[in-house]
Amino acid sequence: MRLIISLAVCAVVSTAVICSNVASVAAAEDIAATEPAMAASHPASDTKKTSKKNTHKRKKARKKKVVKNATAPTPATQGEKFTIQQVLETLKTPGRDLSGKDLSGLHLVGVNLSKANLKGANFNHANLERADFGESDLERADFSGANLKMANLRLSGINATNLDRAILDGAIWTDGLICASGSVGQCLDSAAPARFK
Repeated sequence: MRLIISLAVCAVVSTAVICSNVASVAAAEDIAATEPAMAASHPASDTKKTSKKNTHKRKKARKKKVVKNATAPTPATQGEKFTIQQVLETLKTPGRDLSGKDLSGLHLVGVNLSKANLKGANFNHANLERADFGESDLERADFSGANLKMANLRLSGINATNLDRAILDGAIWTDGLICASGSVGQCLDSAAPARFK
């Protein structure tokens, strides 16, 4: 009679966790032959303590085996919908290239997007409050309906950029001007503060 023992073996390779099953076959007679020898060498109390320790170790090992599917980020194609995690990972790369990516509806409050290539990126209805776009290329980017309150757009390239219904209250415009409250779709000049007499 043969006994098949299946184990899940996991290894961390780069940022990915790879799991595979390993099968081990042992003769039942060999297992049965070692049990009496082990029982004779350990008193009953030691066996109970060892058994409890082993049970505890097995429970810990089972908890560790529950691993999220942590796969390495894969390069995205033009127009592919990005997650917040993918955006943050891309911003860590030297090129900071999010050109043509679909970032619509993402919550990117305060994210540093400065000096990034955002040509043709879709930020439709994204929350970009206090985001930094300084010196970024925003050519043909779509910000329709996006929240750009207090965002920094200083020195960014805005050519054929869609700002339809974009909220620009308090945003720093490309020339350093701070957009007035009520700026929607375009940056309205802030009113000069009233002088006291």
